[in-house]
Amino acid sequence: MQSKTEFAIELEERPQVPNARIHIPDNILPVLCVGSSCRCNGDINLDLDRNLPIDVAWNLNRLPYPFADKQFRKVLCHHVLEHLDYPERVLDELLRIGKLVEVRVPNRIGSMALSDPTHKWVFNRRWFWKYAASRKNVKVNTGNTMMDWSRFNLIRCPFPLEFYVWLWK
Repeated sequence: MQSKTEFAIELEERPQVPNARIHIPDNILPVLCVGSSCRCNGDINLDLDRNLPIDVAWNLNRLPYPFADKQFRKVLCHHVLEHLDYPERVLDELLRIGKLVEVRVPNRIGSMALSDPTHKWVFNRRWFWKYAASRKNVKVNTGNTMMDWSRFNLIRCPFPLEFYVWLWK
């Protein structure tokens, strides 16, 4: 089995070909962390910011991503989707490359959604249900995150500030 370091070295040794697909050996189904600023400890970290600990530098708005179909057992996309230009297209791409996609976004009615000027989108569960209904064979499940700030007496909040979404085909 190839380690994360060996995989990163292998990527660096490859010649840079425009729109080339990155190959991962068949016996490995790693986890992909999209937007590694989320620090979700994926096996492979994909982001544009080279100052972060990433394995593959890629503009997340540029599709398709340089991976083969169903190359990852799980794709983690934590607090990234709200920053991208076309979230539906990105979700389509994440479902193409991953068997399971886990998304975490700020709750539309929470202060986190509107306080960041780089957020282009706000989401609620209905948005993801409509997305899944508009795609063939896409299933969705949603849940609250463990981040409930009211537990820490920072604010009194009757709703979660963020939520998880799991998508799969």
